[in-house]
Amino acid sequence: MISKNSFTALLKWLLKRVVYLRKEFQNIVARLIYQPQSHFVLHKWNGHKCPYESILFYNFTGRVLFVLKELLALVSGNKITRKSIRLEGFEAIDLATLYQTGSDTVLWPRSPMVMLGKREVPASFFDKIERSYHLASQQNHVVKTKWWEQVAHNIKAWIFETNGALKREAVVDFRRGSRFEEIITDQFSYIDTKRNYISEYLKAIDVVLEYHRFAQHIRKEILASFSESYAGNNSCIVYRGKRLSEKSLFYATCVQDITTNIPLNSMHRSVICDIGTGYGGLPTMLRYYMQKSCQILIDIPEVTIFTAYYIRYNFPDAKIALLEDLQKSNFPALLEKYDFIIIPPEYISQIPDASVDLVTNTASLGFLDHETTDIYLSEIARMLKSGGYFYSVNQTSGKEAGVGMYEWDFKAEYLTIFLSYSNRFAYLQWLGQKR
Repeated sequence: MISKNSFTALLKWLLKRVVYLRKEFQNIVARLIYQPQSHFVLHKWNGHKCPYESILFYNFTGRVLFVLKELLALVSGNKITRKSIRLEGFEAIDLATLYQTGSDTVLWPRSPMVMLGKREVPASFFDKIERSYHLASQQNHVVKTKWWEQVAHNIKAWIFETNGALKREAVVDFRRGSRFEEIITDQFSYIDTKRNYISEYLKAIDVVLEYHRFAQHIRKEILASFSESYAGNNSCIVYRGKRLSEKSLFYATCVQDITTNIPLNSMHRSVICDIGTGYGGLPTMLRYYMQKSCQILIDIPEVTIFTAYYIRYNFPDAKIALLEDLQKSNFPALLEKYDFIIIPPEYISQIPDASVDLVTNTASLGFLDHETTDIYLSEIARMLKSGGYFYSVNQTSGKEAGVGMYEWDFKAEYLTIFLSYSNRFAYLQWLGQKR
């Protein structure tokens, strides 16, 4: 026979089970609307739902509800529900005030990728950019394609005076509007302040939906941290206290692939080479996760003007070598001294043998002709250390143009470390380790 005290204890224990159901209800709601990495172990009796917006990512059901909320806010003028997205160029946005103190609505402490205001690149660095470009333009370009010629011609017509002087204001504003994207045939979507607010807000909803959807692949910590730079004076979506774009989400995908699958020692000074770097978006984001690295950024001379500006804007204290520095020193010395080395393709052969830990190429190598592709693949195999990594996001066939990955002669043996198909282009994400 159970005693009275024991019965009382049993009854209290059973009543607690009822209270504990609160957390189970919250868990059911979380599973209905959030991605798996936004499911948490809640307090056993309070069952408080997670209040930290920066780490909550919607699944399909959650995204449907998000769209309904945003559309309702849009048509009601914020009277029924409130918009959670803001558009630069259409409304005043003050991130500095937002980050004066921590809150549930933004990541705290603030990510170093979140800029609170715009910066200036000193005139002396513009002088260095201009001198290095003119040095490059005097070379015979052995790596040359029709695309290269067209892009070079269009950029020169845009950012140079007839006397050869660099139009610095054009470089400062290179991401304002769509001219840069049109020249390099960029396929990402951007906010266009010349269009009407409704159409751009609907476009912004699509980008935010992708931001949540990619939580299936990208760690919540990366998603919560990355933010677009102000470099180039582009207009962005502002969501959860961060500047978002479709392109920055693509770079976050690459950073996820690299940082998750490459065991590079954070204490070791890694050497990374990004071929076809564009303005340097991927190396910039990667720098925050591999701070001790030296990054070699390679693109055609005209594009490296934007690369140099973008990198200097984002890392004002970094040591940045341009072509004029290579003229004064040798490459091994640059690798020891500088954080970034920005050069045109003609100088890739000067990178020392077996000196690079990681080579990256995204959506460019697969669009070159056979001869040029062979040159790059030979150089990649030569510069990579034994055990070094080659990360590629490229088409596998040449259906669109160029030579797809299935036709590449890699010039070395690579053990596949990672394969995926989670990117905006529907290209193969491949990471191989040189044997």
